[in-house]
Amino acid sequence: TAGKRWLYDDRIMPTGEKQSAEEFRQGVPAAHRVIGAHLDMGGNGGVATLTDRKTGAKIVYQVSEGYRFWMLFNQGGEMGYICPEPQTWMVDAPNRPFAPETTGFDAIAPGDKRVLTANLRLEI
Repeated sequence: TAGKRWLYDDRIMPTGEKQSAEEFRQGVPAAHRVIGAHLDMGGNGGVATLTDRKTGAKIVYQVSEGYRFWMLFNQGGEMGYICPEPQTWMVDAPNRPFAPETTGFDAIAPGDKRVLTANLRLEI
């Protein structure tokens, strides 16, 4: 459900530039390819589907509204895994020079609460 992909600087911090995330919506092979991506879901929750192309088995990772971003990482593509991490705000949001509406930066006041859900489902 990625809307846009944030571009990084040399310190792996979001620059403010975004590009299409179409390749992630279509499906990206995770093996033998470096994946380090910060994807903007627009705060509407989202779904990441990981598919084993040999068996057809899928892990469906669905998160509620309030998660605005996915961080994807596979440690160079040679380790046999990919890690999709839902996030409520972008990397280093409190220190980025962007508006809170852009970064997702939000504080929870003492006594307040926020309820978010994340569900993993295996489909064989």
